[in-house]
Amino acid sequence: MTIFLAGCGSSDIATVKNASLPDVQTHTYESALSGRASCESEEWRTFKDDSNRPSVEYRCVLKGAPALMASMRTRRINETNKEFQNYYQAFDQRIEEAKRSPAEEADRAKQAQQKLAQIEAEETKANQQFAHENPISAMRRAAIRNEMGSLASARSIAERSQAAASDTASNLERNLASLRSEKERYERDEKNTLTEIERSFGNVTKVTQVFQWVVNDKKVFPNWAGIEIQKQDGATVRTSRNWTMTIRDLLHHRGDDHVHYALDIPADVTPGQFQTAEIAEKTSSSVHVHEAENSKEACYDNKLKGFKSGMGDDAPVSNDMMQEWRNQCGLPPT
Repeated sequence: MTIFLAGCGSSDIATVKNASLPDVQTHTYESALSGRASCESEEWRTFKDDSNRPSVEYRCVLKGAPALMASMRTRRINETNKEFQNYYQAFDQRIEEAKRSPAEEADRAKQAQQKLAQIEAEETKANQQFAHENPISAMRRAAIRNEMGSLASARSIAERSQAAASDTASNLERNLASLRSEKERYERDEKNTLTEIERSFGNVTKVTQVFQWVVNDKKVFPNWAGIEIQKQDGATVRTSRNWTMTIRDLLHHRGDDHVHYALDIPADVTPGQFQTAEIAEKTSSSVHVHEAENSKEACYDNKLKGFKSGMGDDAPVSNDMMQEWRNQCGLPPT
């Protein structure tokens, strides 16, 4: 239990104030800590720590800290929302693609079967012509092309396309469940991140920088340095800081720059800096429209690539097929 001492301990306070910094002998603790522009108010006091040792505490209420932390809260929320919205849009796109996939694979299998039937008809006609000229050569030719030629390739493509269509159809619900489960995990992560942001930066009423020393026989021993954050609900959050690094920074930065350092907030964050909901909504809407158009074009490109992959780069694409793809991907007809 910490016990603060009133009306006594001034000698211990003076001892601490007059003690030289361990690493900078030209400064005392008083010259290093007192009189800073970063402090709204300052206080020195004595107390007994949990081990009943005489101790001294210096407290500096950091100027503008609540407003600065409110700006940091808004910034972190905006960044988090943007990051997770990108994830959700990607998941939604993958889910829609998974839903369309069985029909697309079935269409691709149908096209492969049609291509196979076309090649088979052409091969049959060619074999018949060769058979009239040289039956033995015609049989050899048919056997070779059946194993190695365009007919064999078309048959292999048709078989693979049919297998892919069957697998996609049978695995649809499992794939959708997996995608939705993964999206739900991201939603939980977002909720936890926002909760942590609120815990760290939300509803702050006062921030105090604290240094504590133990005094023993006129000798001064640094004991603890950190930040105390007071919330609107009366709760106090204490966070430790590196003693040496904090002292070193405040020797060179006496104003708002040290407040940023003490709170671990980037220098480009300023009090009152935030993005209004209206601007955020317009920006988000613009981004969503742009990304939606890109998604539609990507959908069409994927269908074209899939067709070329299955039928060959030189395979003709009918206008009716292209218009059907554009309709499926939400694009206007050409």
